[in-house]
Amino acid sequence: MLIKPSPSLAKEFSENLLKEKIPKLKAEYILLHSKFVIQAVKDLIERKNLKFDLKQFEIAGYLHDVGYIFGDENHAEKSLEISRDKFILNSIIEDCILNHGSSSKPKTQEGKIFQLADKLSIFYPEFVKQLIELEKQEAILSDDEILKKINKKLKKYLEIFSDKEYQEIAREKYEIGKNILEN
Repeated sequence: MLIKPSPSLAKEFSENLLKEKIPKLKAEYILLHSKFVIQAVKDLIERKNLKFDLKQFEIAGYLHDVGYIFGDENHAEKSLEISRDKFILNSIIEDCILNHGSSSKPKTQEGKIFQLADKLSIFYPEFVKQLIELEKQEAILSDDEILKKINKKLKKYLEIFSDKEYQEIAREKYEIGKNILEN
């Protein structure tokens, strides 16, 4: 039987599914990313002075990357499919999940905000610190290579969207994050 999700149910479902189905390191990364997507949504909404139901964004935040349990390809579509198998979702949550990628075209204003937040999440200093630690645990790259990789990603995401508020927040967080990378 399908149920209507709450943020706490979506979080619990996501945590359990990811921890059960994929390696711990990747699960931790996705869960941390989800946390900062939700924070980025809150920051964008505040900066833009918008009035939205944050619960919808929280639900989408926890569910939008669960499709990674099947790999990277088409993860958004798979995330939506997995979420629909468990929950009754409204069109806004579906739009956020399905269209969070850089090349997607969200249909709703909420979907557009969520797409920006998905990319903005990487700029948060706490996320940068955790990303460095997670990359080090994989021990595939040297410390310098890790820092270069993250810095390249930050620069790329800084230029992806022309949204004024996104740019402001991204630049603020980028400067803080850059200091972390340099120290």
